[in-house]
Amino acid sequence: MTTRAPSFAGTCLLIAWLAPVAASATGAPAAGASAESAGQPALSPAETQIRAAQERIAARRADSHAYLSLAAGLTRRARETGDGSYYDRALEALAEARRVDPESVEAARTLAWVRMGRHEFARARTIARRFAAAHPDDDWNLGTLGDAAMELGRYDEAEEAFQRMVDLRPGPAAYTRAAYLRETRGDLTGALELMQMSLQATGAQDPEDRAWLLVQIGHLHEVMGEPALAESSHRPALAAFPRYHYALAALAELALAAGRALEAVDLATEAIATAPHAERYLVLADALRAAGRETEAHDAEDRFETAALADTWKANENHDLVLFYLDRRPDPPRALEIARREARMRRDVQTLDRLACARLRTGDVAAARRLMRRILKVGTRDPLILRHAQEMEARGRPPL
Repeated sequence: MTTRAPSFAGTCLLIAWLAPVAASATGAPAAGASAESAGQPALSPAETQIRAAQERIAARRADSHAYLSLAAGLTRRARETGDGSYYDRALEALAEARRVDPESVEAARTLAWVRMGRHEFARARTIARRFAAAHPDDDWNLGTLGDAAMELGRYDEAEEAFQRMVDLRPGPAAYTRAAYLRETRGDLTGALELMQMSLQATGAQDPEDRAWLLVQIGHLHEVMGEPALAESSHRPALAAFPRYHYALAALAELALAAGRALEAVDLATEAIATAPHAERYLVLADALRAAGRETEAHDAEDRFETAALADTWKANENHDLVLFYLDRRPDPPRALEIARREARMRRDVQTLDRLACARLRTGDVAAARRLMRRILKVGTRDPLILRHAQEMEARGRPPL
């Protein structure tokens, strides 16, 4: 494959910050080989990295690199499992790394990365910008800086950081970020090309990374109105990383859209069992309702509400929670309060869309429309946002 350096000047788009991170960046060993050879269940790449780091720490405590590797492994494990508590443990490992070596450059830049995982976007940007002032050619830090800028709606700043990253070190991490930016700005074909480049550049030794990329490619096909191609990408993700919760959840939504309600129930149930993200209870509720199981559907929505409210101050579920209080359990003032709180933390197009919907439903029509026009200027082709915009323009009443 030609590893050309893509340019995305003049393009645009949206992000899920955590791009694949090469284990080698923090000295991680190959995944799970020793466990498999001993006849034990293979560990995931993150688990392998965590175990190796813990063994190094136990044998030689004054080793900042071991704590750094542990922090990286815990952060990767957070994505594998969807369990945010791993970020807390990663922060503890970083604190140990900095205690052992207060001058550690790698600890300083890793801190911004972990803060991103905790959705502390402004704080992550501040740390990354400070680091970039001293290390302007650190491509890894540029990726984190761009991620934070994306979440804060600073798309030009993100573009500058990602372009610099691509120029310095073209590869999976840079391609993935460039793809997010293009998707946010509506260049879906360009985003798909970059995401496929990222997959091609990711080796079989990183199965979770490959699975995650396959799910992202499937997502782009969904946005492009190509459900069959989307499914053909999500299925191999399950082969690359068995019971991968992102793939299971995506397949559940596809099955539901295709009218295969019982299959959607099974897939959503398995995704929840693997990683109980709150929003998956909504997919399960829709599938159960489509299957004629209304009481169970209502119970699933109850479970979503409980889980999402428990997480709301961590801002993990607020996008769905706003829509929940606008549509399923109408309480517009409560939706607006949550949307405003989220918008104080980040200003990406999805967050602003939920704020616009909440403002409209609470009667501030002019402000809602102004905000929606601002969102659309970014160029997004997010189907949900476009539907909200069309309904808002056509009917002048709550779009949900």
